[in-house]
Amino acid sequence: MSTLRKHWGIFAPMLLIIAAALALLAPVVPVLHVTGESRELNLPLAEGEEFSIKYTHSVNHSPVIDTIERTGDILTVRRSLFQTYGAGIPILGDEVGDTYEETEDGFLLSGIDAGHEEIALLTGTYADHRLLWRSRELVLKEYFGEQALIRLRAGSSSLLGLITRNPALEE
Repeated sequence: MSTLRKHWGIFAPMLLIIAAALALLAPVVPVLHVTGESRELNLPLAEGEEFSIKYTHSVNHSPVIDTIERTGDILTVRRSLFQTYGAGIPILGDEVGDTYEETEDGFLLSGIDAGHEEIALLTGTYADHRLLWRSRELVLKEYFGEQALIRLRAGSSSLLGLITRNPALEE
């Protein structure tokens, strides 16, 4: 009997354990990383998939929804829906967006197409930032606290990272 056959009973389970560990730890799932000082969320986000950031504008005190698309490792701001103009709200003369229309939900500026490797925001007490992802509305200060600096970026996660850092699995 060869040495390999003789020891196969020991090596086979070890190889299966190693293969399972690699499968759990390899970054294979495309995600949106939402990171704060003490916590990270990994939200599955496929190529071309959109999510939105909803908040109350600090100057004009009206709601704003910015819609962002994953394009590779870039987060591309596609459109902004707002109720009224104020400081910080883009206007057509700002060379942002190519389509402006009034809708029953407010003013929609689309065609913005501004790409970012990372989007940073500070969760405000008044702004009440929310992440609209798939059919969920995540209140960011509930995950990161008030006045917390958080960063959003596209990337990949392992299956283990997805399981341990996904709010959809917390409920």
